[in-house]
Amino acid sequence: GYATGHFGKWGEGWLPDAVPYRRGYDQAALVGGYAHRDPILNVNGTGIPHTGWTTDILVDHTLRFIAAHRGRPWCATTAFIAMHSPWVCDAKFSKPYLDAGHSPALAACYGLLSQMDDSLGRLLRGLHDLGE
Repeated sequence: GYATGHFGKWGEGWLPDAVPYRRGYDQAALVGGYAHRDPILNVNGTGIPHTGWTTDILVDHTLRFIAAHRGRPWCATTAFIAMHSPWVCDAKFSKPYLDAGHSPALAACYGLLSQMDDSLGRLLRGLHDLGE
């Protein structure tokens, strides 16, 4: 009796019958591999190129799903691929760590965590704004 969506990493296999939209989820946008920017997402079986940071794109998909089911029961999973390597993030998130003297690799790792945290905050604000 409720709508279901899964957005992000899917760790249960990519065989045709193992994907979430064939396992009871109504909607899915899946990340293949670890593209932190400009991913091609498997959206209910169709590969669709996206532009931007994957953490933001997953939040966008999740919030659109929730908005489409406002006021009705729903269950959504957002599974970020951040913190998987390669550690690549928006420079504004790694800069504070570079400025603090961390190596570029560690600054990118910490920056990716900060970027994911920022996206999670946007998801929580979006839930609040939607009244959910």
